[in-house]
Amino acid sequence: MTIVLFVIVALLALGVHFFMFEMTYLWYTQVEEARLMRGIYAAVVVVIVVLWALFPSRIAVGLVGLFGLYFPHLIFASDSRPLLGREITLAGIGVTLVSIALLVVATHFRHKWKRAL
Repeated sequence: MTIVLFVIVALLALGVHFFMFEMTYLWYTQVEEARLMRGIYAAVVVVIVVLWALFPSRIAVGLVGLFGLYFPHLIFASDSRPLLGREITLAGIGVTLVSIALLVVATHFRHKWKRAL
C-alpha cells in the first residue's frame, strides 16, 4: 500500500511543482531564457527522483524543491525578463509550500517503503 501512495503522491507533487514553475516564470520569456530555465528545472526533477531512489531525505527533497521554484531569482535581475518585477513574497512562499509539502509527503511514503523492505 505504501508504494501505491508514494507513486500517487509523487506524481501529484511533481505535477503541481511543474505547473507552479511554468505558470510563475515562463510567461514572458525569450526562447533562450526558456531553454535555460527548463534545462535547470529538468535537472532539479532528476535530482529529486534520484534522491527518492537512493536517499529519501525529506529535508534534501524539500530544499531541492525550493531551489527548483526560486532559482530564476538567482539568475535574472528582478526588473528584467522573465521576472518582470516579481519579488519573493510571503504570499508566494505560502503557495510554494503547498508544492513542497507534497514533495515531502511523497518522500515520507518513500522512506516508509524503504524501511519496510
